[in-house]
Order: sequence, then structure tokens, then C-alpha cells
Amino acid sequence: MHYLLFVFFFLAIILTEGIGIKYGRETAFYLILALAFFLSITLLKSSKISAYPFKFTFLFGLYFFFSTISTIFSEDKVRSLEMLLIYVALYVAFIYVFNHKEILKKPIFSMLIILGFVFSI
Repeated sequence: MHYLLFVFFFLAIILTEGIGIKYGRETAFYLILALAFFLSITLLKSSKISAYPFKFTFLFGLYFFFSTISTIFSEDKVRSLEMLLIYVALYVAFIYVFNHKEILKKPIFSMLIILGFVFSI
């Protein structure tokens, strides 16, 4: 049942960006952060041990290290920190999808087909 949380947030993020509502980008930013928060809790509470792909995690760790250093020396620290938070949140979402890809395949695929049809009208 916890995959419905991911599908709900994924749908909300796509709709806030796709419909073009006022402050949609900021809303999507906070939804991505909320998604990462709830998925982290879900991953920590689950009895199943999460798999972390070694190569991707290593590359993300390097990216995170250099991005943190860039954020420290950046002129626009707030924007750099926001983007760093987005990348960490998307990494958490990636780990969740990587571990639950069979469950999420059908609802995400059908949602993308329906939204593609709706946004093309």
C-alpha cells in the first residue's frame, strides 16, 4: 500500500508543473522534499533491507561531496542549497523505485500514458 504514496506524490508533482498553476515550480519543490521525507520513513520502517546500487551510490556520493563544496563557496548559497536538497531527495526516490520497481511499473506507466494524453490536448 505504501507505493500509493509514491504514486500520489509523483502525480501531484507532474500536475503542479504541467498545468502551469501560479507558484507551481515552488509547490513541486516542496512536494519533492515531502516525497523524500515520507519515502525515507517508509524505507526505514520496512523490514525488507533496501538495496543500494554500488556504482550509482558511489557516483552520487562523489557528486554530493563536490556539490557541497560548491555550495559552501557559492555566491547564491540559498539556491545552491535548494538544488542540493532536490538532488538528495531525488536520490531517495531513486532508491525507493529501484527497490520497488515491479510494484510501481504498472501504475506509473498507466499514469504517464494518461497524463501524456491529457497534456497533449
